[in-house]
Amino acid sequence: MQNNKCTKCSSPELLPIPPVPGEEPRIVIGERGMRAVAVRKYVCGQCGFIEEWVEHTTDLAELRKEYGHSLAD
Repeated sequence: MQNNKCTKCSSPELLPIPPVPGEEPRIVIGERGMRAVAVRKYVCGQCGFIEEWVEHTTDLAELRKEYGHSLAD
């Protein structure tokens, strides 16, 4: 999803899918897994392509801090 368009077909019809209660998609971070970053799921209403995004820049900064070192390995 770039500029509020589907990455695959460029359709602007992106459908935000609410999480299933008790099964919210997340990425666990921290030494003891005590913190989780929420992930939001979108489906393209035109082609059906699914994407998941971290929506908050503060969460992205925490992910960079936690996992950024593995990109250089």
